[in-house]
Amino acid sequence: MLNSPLINMVPLDSFNYNNEFKDLCEYVYKVTHLSSFNKKGCAYYKKGIAEVLRCFGFKFKPTRISEEAYKSIENKEDLIKNVTYKNWYNNRTNIFIFFEHIIPLGSLIDRCQKCSSENKVVEFLAELEFTIILKTENEILKKNGYEKKGRESIENALLAYENCGIQLRKIYYK
Repeated sequence: MLNSPLINMVPLDSFNYNNEFKDLCEYVYKVTHLSSFNKKGCAYYKKGIAEVLRCFGFKFKPTRISEEAYKSIENKEDLIKNVTYKNWYNNRTNIFIFFEHIIPLGSLIDRCQKCSSENKVVEFLAELEFTIILKTENEILKKNGYEKKGRESIENALLAYENCGIQLRKIYYK
């Protein structure tokens, strides 16, 4: 297993991402604790944090997949070897699968804002994870109100998927 600062994520390569992750957490903590964060320009701050988290996510492989998405993918070996968030994100309008942050980015940012220290941000962002689901399953999550609320922690997110009838399985990499 490659060294990863994220509990549930597998890096694409052997680079040690611990220092980069520490810098990311420091940035997120500082920005979410600016006195102007909750004022008029807040949307710009949140967009910036979301983009930083998204770009960091490009360096990792998804670790879960829904049963339905798994069944619908013909070449499972290709999935295990080549699917990455970055490849999907750049072609997302042409693909029937959806890479989903288990905890939505907005919820991640809101929760980081409530953290009382940078160490708490590190603990929380270490849970950063995304999964592969079908676009139709993403619509079910939205329809049931789980697009932005109800998935503020890993436990709540997994319960939301279960409540929507979406079964997740682990992806194991060699």
